[in-house]
Amino acid sequence: AGLSQGSAITGTPAIANGKVFVPLSQFEITYGAQDAYECCKLHGGVVALDSLTGEKVWEYHTMPTAEPVRESGSLPARATRTCA
Repeated sequence: AGLSQGSAITGTPAIANGKVFVPLSQFEITYGAQDAYECCKLHGGVVALDSLTGEKVWEYHTMPTAEPVRESGSLPARATRTCA
């Protein structure tokens, strides 16, 4: 129950008030070697799971989704956007 397919648990989950709080990061850097991958779309956050069912109750993103800011000009056309 991560934020995306690139989620990784980066800390110790905590249990409180019937919820499991899981800190997450992204290993998006590993996708960067793929020519077709448009960089910098992912970020970390926290997911709260119901401690009895395991269902996701809520998620919090630590920063807004990256937006394209310019064309890099140095990469192939299929991978030219640079994000902030």
